Amino acid sequence: MTTSKPRIQIQAGKVVSTDSLSNMVANIGTNRDKRTHNVFGFEFVNQIELEAAYQSNWIARRIVDKPNEDALREWRTFNGKQAKDIANEERRLGVQQAYLDTCCWADLYGGAALLMVTGQDLSSPLDLKKIGKGDLKNLVVLDRWDIQPTEFNLTDPLKPNWMLPEFYMMVNGEQRIHYSHIIRRTGARLPRRMRMFEQGWGDSRLRRCMSDLRDVVATKGGIASLVLEANVDTVSVKGLQTALASAQCDKITERYRLFGMMKSLVNLGLLDADNETYERNSISFSGLSQIMEQFMVWTAGAAEMPVTELWGQSASGLSATGEGDRKTYEGTIKGKQDGQMRLDLEALDQVLIRSALGDYPDDLEFEWKPLSLPTGTEQAQEDLADAQADAMSIEAGVIRPSHAMRRAQSKGTYAITDEQIAAQEKIEKDQDNGLGDDGDGMPGFDLGGKSGEKPTPSRSETTDAAPKGFAKVSPNMVVAYSVSRHLQDIGVDSGVPERDLHVTLFYARNGIPSGNPSDRTFEASLTGEYEIIGRAPWRALVAKLESPELQARFDEIRATGAEHSYPSYFPHLSLKYDPTEEDLAAIRANPLPLTSIVLGGEEWKPVKS
Repeated sequence: MTTSKPRIQIQAGKVVSTDSLSNMVANIGTNRDKRTHNVFGFEFVNQIELEAAYQSNWIARRIVDKPNEDALREWRTFNGKQAKDIANEERRLGVQQAYLDTCCWADLYGGAALLMVTGQDLSSPLDLKKIGKGDLKNLVVLDRWDIQPTEFNLTDPLKPNWMLPEFYMMVNGEQRIHYSHIIRRTGARLPRRMRMFEQGWGDSRLRRCMSDLRDVVATKGGIASLVLEANVDTVSVKGLQTALASAQCDKITERYRLFGMMKSLVNLGLLDADNETYERNSISFSGLSQIMEQFMVWTAGAAEMPVTELWGQSASGLSATGEGDRKTYEGTIKGKQDGQMRLDLEALDQVLIRSALGDYPDDLEFEWKPLSLPTGTEQAQEDLADAQADAMSIEAGVIRPSHAMRRAQSKGTYAITDEQIAAQEKIEKDQDNGLGDDGDGMPGFDLGGKSGEKPTPSRSETTDAAPKGFAKVSPNMVVAYSVSRHLQDIGVDSGVPERDLHVTLFYARNGIPSGNPSDRTFEASLTGEYEIIGRAPWRALVAKLESPELQARFDEIRATGAEHSYPSYFPHLSLKYDPTEEDLAAIRANPLPLTSIVLGGEEWKPVKS
């Protein structure tokens, strides 16, 4: 204990204040101010109490489990051709569940570890060069109480385990484990001195909520106890004390026991009008719900979760949807994913991917899947946006069709096979080399039409042929798939096949006398109107379009002397032939999630008789 004088000398008569504001008249910041005696202290919660809360209280379990389950539920996807092999390796080892358990135990205890069993000596550094296909045998989840850190690196800041252990020892065991075999997961952030006190581990995310959790559970229990005492019946009797002192005590007890029994059975109470009065006292519960709600909000804040997520209740208030709370919560989860979770999994992938592929490709990366599952309409809108972006990129020469196909395959939306992608890649390679291969005969993919059909003649071949009278343009295949999927989702079966979706440009039974198909693209807006046009057997369910560009192209064809076989021209997208009124009602109730489409690939064909 030091005996030197304090560095700050306090003059007699001055006021000691722990705040920047003091007022002797109002007793603000003085020794008489109760606030000046508030001091924060360390709150330590042992392992047993944490486990008891997690096991016995659903709120504690939800605080630990839900953020991690939400972050890892949809998991991740890899880019590249080997994505399927990596996914198979993850399923074989149960990587998703093992890492979820690791994250949960880290949030409960303040730390956990994932041990990678590769067959190498655990006491020696892990050699990534020696890891071959199938060498990752198992993943073992350990919490911080299963292993004991030893030999901390406090001297070499250039090593990846600076301020962390060099080895771990199994509790009640003799196996030394080098840190390179461990994926270390820590809990909440701690200051450096507190982290060293915790042997390098972090703080329990549940511990910081324990005080508020006790308050909310105690409040709920107190309200539940009050319910049992909500009504208290009182009977006032003259001379009761004197009667109890006499030999009639048993008779008096029996008398009111029968009174209570009769009131319970037949709601009948019998009292002496002269000597007895009955009164019911009720406890007021007003204000208790507001107190409980404030405790709920406080606990949710400690857990870093919205009240709607922690307590599983709907958003309250007029026109409240909870969308803002959900976005805030998803932003917090996204931060967890792109922070420590990504670092952990990238370290694990150094071993996992080598075990799946035999080596580690330099250009391999993973992305987190969206946190929330979109509705059918939202998914269709997203698919449409992706399709339009791909179409624009392909038209601008930024990407190739095979790139868009591989992206669609990785999303799992369409049943595109590796053979189809390989066929398209070969076509593109042949086109680059000037071979002009149209893909006919390639495995699993036929660009020329349905299986067994002859390929479409080139433009030079069609120029000299008989004039055609049916001119049409089509959306790209990704948009066509999106339209077809939406029709199936709303119950409109047997729609126009994806390859046959089109918009009629011109219909001349006598043929178009001159000219060639255009290689331009046309943009059309959906009006939101749906009709059944034509007569049996040529009835069709159509979506009306509005497009000055299509109208201008129609006028160009008519200027060649062609005669349109209908009184007027209105562009439309044919959705189903021979439809029913139920189909029309379904599409009107659930319109296509499109605002506009891009059309191209103009074709001229003979008019059907």
